Amino acid sequence: MLIANHYPEFDYEADFGRLEEAVKDLEITYPVAQDNEGRVWRAYQNRYWPTLYLIDKRGEIRYRHIGEGITIRPRLRSKPCWQRLIPKF
Repeated sequence: MLIANHYPEFDYEADFGRLEEAVKDLEITYPVAQDNEGRVWRAYQNRYWPTLYLIDKRGEIRYRHIGEGITIRPRLRSKPCWQRLIPKF
């Protein structure tokens, strides 16, 4: 399951109506949580926009990508792509 966390960088991004509009305009089909107070952001000790986390069912971070330049949608369709992304422990 893919879940996005939106932590606004600017005050105007904290408006829920604007977030709903952006989700619709960008055709995002997965859930997007609005984290105006930054609770999730701080819980993961995040420092960069955007950051992608792959978290396993036990809640352990298996992969982290900082910055732009990764395309999620094609990788979700192909199990071998995920196998290349997940570090082996």
